[in-house]
Amino acid sequence: VEQMFQVARDGAQSCAFRGGYVNVGANVGSLALPVAAWLRARHVEMGCGGVPAKVAAFEPSRMNAALLRRSVNESGLTNLELHNLAVVARRPQELLCLPEPCSYNMGALSLAERIAPAEGASSCPRGSTATTTSSLDELAGVSDTVRRAALLTIDCEGCEGAAIRGAAHWLGGRVPSAPGPCIVCTEFTQ
Repeated sequence: VEQMFQVARDGAQSCAFRGGYVNVGANVGSLALPVAAWLRARHVEMGCGGVPAKVAAFEPSRMNAALLRRSVNESGLTNLELHNLAVVARRPQELLCLPEPCSYNMGALSLAERIAPAEGASSCPRGSTATTTSSLDELAGVSDTVRRAALLTIDCEGCEGAAIRGAAHWLGGRVPSAPGPCIVCTEFTQ
């Protein structure tokens, strides 16, 4: 986490604050929270007007997202946008069910371990939860924070490739008014 935070902090400096930060697989905020706090402090330190660069954090687990939301509320960070959704290659038509993380390893949730609902079911089986999905290309089309982000980190337990495939247009600078991030940092889990 410390190394990823250093990359995020250095990335924000080298990109001259032209945008914010996108954190795919935010978990409970071990990267999103300190980067948002640092961006806010740096903004004040530099005497900039307006609002500091924003962080868009994406976490599919309701439990992890609730813990992150609580931390955001308690810290007073207004430059962190939390989205309780899974970032995928493209928006699937089927229901996406995920096992809830165990209390002893809340970062072990993986979209690769999704649970298939019964044929034609409109809800998930016991022990799992439904989540909404979107691709970074879709999100760059509707979110100013994603569209303007200078830094992207991805840590989604085996689905990093799918998240990158779903960002092909944004990363390639082919989304209108969205230059794409200048630094991409990802973990690859098999």
